[in-house]
Amino acid sequence: MSDSDSPVLTSQIPKSQDHKIQLVFKNVLKQSGVILSLGEDPNILKQEQSIVVRDLEKNCSKLDAPLKEFIKGLEAFCKKEKYFKKALASSVLRKNNDSYDERHMDIEQESLVRIFLKTNQIQKYMIEILLNEIMAVAPEAVENTQHLHLLLTPLRYLPYIINPQELATRLLDILEIATFPSQLEILDSLPDIMPDSQYAETAKQLCKLMDDNDDLTGATIDCLNALELDSEIKAQVRDTILAKITGGTNLKVFPVLFSFLMSDCKSSNILPTLMKIRNALDMMMSSSEDSKEQESCRIVIFNKLHMYAISPKIVSESWMNMVCTGNE
Repeated sequence: MSDSDSPVLTSQIPKSQDHKIQLVFKNVLKQSGVILSLGEDPNILKQEQSIVVRDLEKNCSKLDAPLKEFIKGLEAFCKKEKYFKKALASSVLRKNNDSYDERHMDIEQESLVRIFLKTNQIQKYMIEILLNEIMAVAPEAVENTQHLHLLLTPLRYLPYIINPQELATRLLDILEIATFPSQLEILDSLPDIMPDSQYAETAKQLCKLMDDNDDLTGATIDCLNALELDSEIKAQVRDTILAKITGGTNLKVFPVLFSFLMSDCKSSNILPTLMKIRNALDMMMSSSEDSKEQESCRIVIFNKLHMYAISPKIVSESWMNMVCTGNE
């Protein structure tokens, strides 16, 4: 089957519009230096990816109504699983020719999806396609999250996002309904995806997630640390976590929460913080439950307390003063 006869661009499109949509989509890509591979080879760029993005923007800006045809062609292309997966994989720069002998000259480039995300006129449509696919995959993935990882990867480290609030809201909504393995995958990716303007809302939703599922505490704390929150937002997160501890948290998650609180303690608030932690710890340790798991948790907690009793200095001194005061 020749490229022009391939069903890859015609799926889900009425027959009367097939030819026009195919033509616009393929012509814009070709004029921008992109050749779609319908075989086993990766998609090919005939010029550097930065120039491809520039030419895509230039060629899309020439389109008015035909831009809609291009987007329809893009959507139909992504509905074909085989070609969508290839678009998520790295493309190659092949300047010379298409002969087999020249393929050793191929230079790995970013994926076609990533290139679309960097193109002003295409970004919002490409993000919508990715989010819809993530929405379909995240609530279903039980063990293997490789496909979800592939979908999240192009969204990392984007130089700009046209509608950051919508992206953040959709991802956080998906995080809430995803399976546990999918939640771990999304939490690992969030710090590299979320723009700074969405950190406050992200931190708020992550704290809520910890309240709903103790098993996500470690991954959520790692995510919060990686977000590099400003002092005001971090203070709000600290208050939420301290309230979680004083409210009687699970022994299993106590060491993680305790480490987060101690990692950014200032001299002005460390003593009252430690007092609240000690009172909560007294209540947890007095529990009558004596399972092997509980005993293991206690050992971990005491090791953590010992570590902070010897360093850093501000924590160790405040902790020892508090202990001495409590014994008087």
